[in-house]
Amino acid sequence: MTISILTPTRERCEKAQRFASSVLNTADRPENIELFFYVDDDDPQLTQYSNWHLESPHQIRIHIGPPISVSKSWNIIADLCNGDILIMGNDDLIYRTEKWDKVLLQAISKYHDQIYVAWFNDGINGEKHCAFPAVSSQWFEILGYFTPGIFEFIANDTWVFDIGRKLNRLVYIEDVYAEHEHFSTGKMKADETTMRNRRDGRIQRDLKLYNETDHTRFEDAEKLRKYMIK
Repeated sequence: MTISILTPTRERCEKAQRFASSVLNTADRPENIELFFYVDDDDPQLTQYSNWHLESPHQIRIHIGPPISVSKSWNIIADLCNGDILIMGNDDLIYRTEKWDKVLLQAISKYHDQIYVAWFNDGINGEKHCAFPAVSSQWFEILGYFTPGIFEFIANDTWVFDIGRKLNRLVYIEDVYAEHEHFSTGKMKADETTMRNRRDGRIQRDLKLYNETDHTRFEDAEKLRKYMIK
């Protein structure tokens, strides 16, 4: 079973490399892992990303495209990936747990209909919120999207989490630690990519839009419910 980890990244090539290494070095079956990055075609580090891609293991793929929201870029690489399982990635994550992929497969094995939202312990949110959800290719095919495509920056993970909650199909995997070195933890400084995403009222607009679209998430949950095996 192939696991695709999907990650938009900008001006963070070294962090993306560190993330990829942590994923592959801790996986039980690294040959079944696909790391797929979306890189903007105007990224100042584009050459660095391209050189890394040429030298990287075959499990690492990079799609170069125009600068767009992460909500849209996640969907582009989701549509191109090979995964049976799709995981939301981030370039400031570090996978710390050995054989994390084996633990994931065991945790979702009881869902024969492949309808679930799973997530790891990121050291910040724990069980209360899935900052980096994992869904099946079945989920993606039924809904036709990985992320809703409507947000400028945040609420993509919350959207997926809410649909899983409406279905009562949430799978928190506490035993897998995927450390999120978010700037709020003090483990890294807020860089230009961070500040760019937090300017111009993007967060406020996304939160307003999220609150206005509960009916859409309800409709999408009902689409998935039709495929659920009780």
